[in-house]
Amino acid sequence: MFIPVLANAFTDSIRHPERPLAVFGGIALGAYLSVLLVNLLFKRISKKPLPDWVNLSFRTLGGVAGGWIVFIYLFGGGGDGIGGPGGSSNGSNNSNSSMPEAANLQTEKDNQLKKKETGKVVINLRVLTDDSAKKMMQANYQPKKYYLISDKPDELFDIDSLLSHLNSTLNQAKIERIDFVIGVDDPDRDTNRVRLVRNWAEANKVAVDFLPR
Repeated sequence: MFIPVLANAFTDSIRHPERPLAVFGGIALGAYLSVLLVNLLFKRISKKPLPDWVNLSFRTLGGVAGGWIVFIYLFGGGGDGIGGPGGSSNGSNNSNSSMPEAANLQTEKDNQLKKKETGKVVINLRVLTDDSAKKMMQANYQPKKYYLISDKPDELFDIDSLLSHLNSTLNQAKIERIDFVIGVDDPDRDTNRVRLVRNWAEANKVAVDFLPR
């Protein structure tokens, strides 16, 4: 799982050069805040200045922690929004759905896995938010499982099992296209969980399309 995240981070860094800058900003901010906090606490128990090696140690730890937090938020898998759960601008839309859940399920069944006369396959894939997955699976809900293939309406996939399924399908038939079925309450096309599948499709020369909401 770590390798796809690194590959996704490299791709995102090319598309969004401001994100690596944000990681460096997190490093700088983490280093500054950690030293500031340690100095404030140390002054309460001692009148001597904080030793340089202690300053350096906390500056390093704070910088690593700050950079790591920003990196996971922007590039980590499994999140909505910009890169993690709760992203505001590019994350899940919290507006009420314009159609009942039953109608959405019927649409998914109507868009089941199709084999064309040429032997090519079109896969209809729905990408859910965590909340949508919980509502759908209820007691059977498992974290990080938010991919739904239309011909398997009772089973959700995590990214690893989904890629394994796609690779298995690719070995049996030519995958012509992956149609993303993204509902009103589901993540937008720029979220990390969508990009991981798009990266696989690009690497395997499979076309992708987004069906209208």
